[in-house]
Amino acid sequence: MKKIKYLILMAVVIFTGHNLLAQQIPGSQYFYLGNGITYFPLGGSGVSHSMSMESNLYNPAGFAGTKRITTDLSVGGLAGNHTLINARGSFPTNYGIITANILSLQSPGGDTAGDIYGLKATFSKAISDQWLFGAGINFGFGQGPETDFYISADLGTIYRKPVEGTGIGIFDYSIGGAVKNVGKNISYSGWDNFPPFEIDFGANVEVIRAGFYRSRLGGHFAVPFNPVNAFFGFGMENIFFDTVNLKLGLNFGVDEIDWYSLGLDINFDVKDTNIQLAYSFLPTTFNGDRRYTHNAGVSVAFGAYDKRPPRVAVEAESMYFSPNHDGVNDRAVYNMMIKDNTMVFGWKLDITDESGKPVKSFVAEDVRKIRFMTVQKYFSRIFAKKEEVKIPKVIEWDGEDTEGNVVKDGTYYYTLYAWDENENRTITTKSKLIVDNTVPMIEVSSDMRLFSPNADGVKDTLEFKIDSANIETDDQVVFRISDRDRNVVFEKIFEGEA
Repeated sequence: MKKIKYLILMAVVIFTGHNLLAQQIPGSQYFYLGNGITYFPLGGSGVSHSMSMESNLYNPAGFAGTKRITTDLSVGGLAGNHTLINARGSFPTNYGIITANILSLQSPGGDTAGDIYGLKATFSKAISDQWLFGAGINFGFGQGPETDFYISADLGTIYRKPVEGTGIGIFDYSIGGAVKNVGKNISYSGWDNFPPFEIDFGANVEVIRAGFYRSRLGGHFAVPFNPVNAFFGFGMENIFFDTVNLKLGLNFGVDEIDWYSLGLDINFDVKDTNIQLAYSFLPTTFNGDRRYTHNAGVSVAFGAYDKRPPRVAVEAESMYFSPNHDGVNDRAVYNMMIKDNTMVFGWKLDITDESGKPVKSFVAEDVRKIRFMTVQKYFSRIFAKKEEVKIPKVIEWDGEDTEGNVVKDGTYYYTLYAWDENENRTITTKSKLIVDNTVPMIEVSSDMRLFSPNADGVKDTLEFKIDSANIETDDQVVFRISDRDRNVVFEKIFEGEA
């Protein structure tokens, strides 16, 4: 219920802000903001999205989760009055994702800003499993009424929260914010500066998850300066079979661009290569001439995406142990092995009783999980190297539960889980472990002190009486007779009896 209230409050703030800052932003400037074609059909609401074509044009944190070398090529404004070309390459490293964009905006002469050429370099990183960080530098120049250059910086972050479930509700959602074009902008005489310094924030949420169909809603509120303007965009994604994505966008506060836009994405794999095809339709008006702008692009992710889970094995050195602190077999010793093709990001050894109730867990926390994020933790991890968790070869259990109490005698089971950076998970089958703290009682007696095993029929055998208590089914009783030199001359083994 609280989440719904927050979404309603956000919508009220966005619409109120738009009404207070009602000056329309020129449609040409809308292009200069660096919008790619992927989010045109979502009202430009890309600031809270990640891992889609041209995500870093909206938020420099957009590609922080990239696992493979990825390239984009998109062309926007076909049949319109501006043509925007974007070529992008992203390269993952152990320190973060390096992304480079080459941008070209071709405009007709007359009362337009002419042509703009630019280069964007972005560094992005997954600070944790929920927080993404990104920073970028922009270089470029414009050839219009005059010739000028720009050099500026971008900074952004995205918070993602996975929520499980099916049906209608609030599932996976994300919130993003970005400050863009901080620095020197292109400044022609009589023109507003562009690309303008801009603050953008927004959110998106999955609201339907039913079998082959998913639906996401998203919105954003952007405030470009020089002069101060404001515009709002809203988008809806309809995803079928995780392959086809039909998009509908609403635009408010942008003149020269109609209030609606449409789009279609298709995602598919060819062996180890993932391909995304994108198309969007954006009605525009230029100098009173209505046009229908078409935008198209392709994104290709190269290389095999590891879908194989870690290889794991665990075995106790003995099936039995007695944690009674007598110095003999007081600990259960587990030999453990975990290997993966990429990096192991977490593992857990669970011990349960016969009913399946958890008794004890040994956990290596996922290095990406930060329970309470602080500003210090956030910035300290920006340049931290990606590392896998520590994997010990041996784990010892002292027989105590999570509250520090020695467990009762009985049968217990242990299971090992492990997962890698791609969330591939594996689990071992349950193995049995027996806790036995009960001391068996044995008493041996004989009515005879002497015997003569010489086969003369007189006292040839010696009989012993064995009295026992607390002998369990799995206990072993060994009866031995030794000579004066302690050499064993007779031995009898009893399993679970005496």
